[in-house]
Amino acid sequence: SHKTSFTTKEVSDLFKVFKSLAMLTPSKPTVILQSQFKSALEEAGITIENDAYLKGLFAAFDRNETGTIDFREYVLGMSAASRGTAREKIGLSFQVYDEDNTGRIKQE
Repeated sequence: SHKTSFTTKEVSDLFKVFKSLAMLTPSKPTVILQSQFKSALEEAGITIENDAYLKGLFAAFDRNETGTIDFREYVLGMSAASRGTAREKIGLSFQVYDEDNTGRIKQE
């Protein structure tokens, strides 16, 4: 069981954003797709222009590696990204750059 740093009202607000995006894909109304992820972040006040970083952040949020983000993954990811401890933020950043989930970051 993971805890977030959000109040009940903030989780409710996140749910409204999440649901409005998830409903755009009638075949998958309980998840958001990678193509919707940037909008989900922007609605929460997070702007990311770097596509590679955005792709990595999506993968970090997608904890169960389904290629989609469910509401639980969204809230946990947003909590770590926006209000996490230093350790949580470092962990999330590491996951963004660990492209193949090996626990290692490749030097380019």
